[in-house]
Amino acid sequence: TFSKGGPPPPPLPPSAMTSGTVMPPPPPLALVPPGSGMAFKAGVPPQPPPLPGAAKVFSKFQGPDPPMEPMLVPAAPPPPFVELKVKLQTPLKLVEVQDQKVVLDGWTIDFSEVGRPPKVLALDASSPVRAQGAQEGDMLVGAMGSSGKELKSCNSVAQAAELLSDSTAFTFKRKNDAA
Repeated sequence: TFSKGGPPPPPLPPSAMTSGTVMPPPPPLALVPPGSGMAFKAGVPPQPPPLPGAAKVFSKFQGPDPPMEPMLVPAAPPPPFVELKVKLQTPLKLVEVQDQKVVLDGWTIDFSEVGRPPKVLALDASSPVRAQGAQEGDMLVGAMGSSGKELKSCNSVAQAAELLSDSTAFTFKRKNDAA
């Protein structure tokens, strides 16, 4: 803004302004004869090239890297549990529902541990679930029926039995022996 009656300030050259901040003019550049081999930086006097046969001087950021010794990196620990996903062509037939157990065609599941996933108690040698890697002692952590309902949404052993007899996808977990 200008005051009344006073002349405006002289205009600044465009190189002196950056985002409204007044910048000082750049330092003068040293003139270096072309082909002289002399290098320069703005504001620093030219330096002559090194003498032939002189040892090359490195700064701490230049030069050959120091030799590196091989380093052993410890492997990540194995996961505490192994997960197994089993998919069947058709659902298994429900054989029996007991107070804490569900017996399907070829396997028995134990629901006796409240607050814990049900465990596989027994698997027949011919069971399609065993053929895909499930074992006795595995925890059944997931099953989904054709209706889209999941095992964890069941409120009773009877509801779980109904869902399991309609399921073709199961997820098991077991403790990793290597952990």
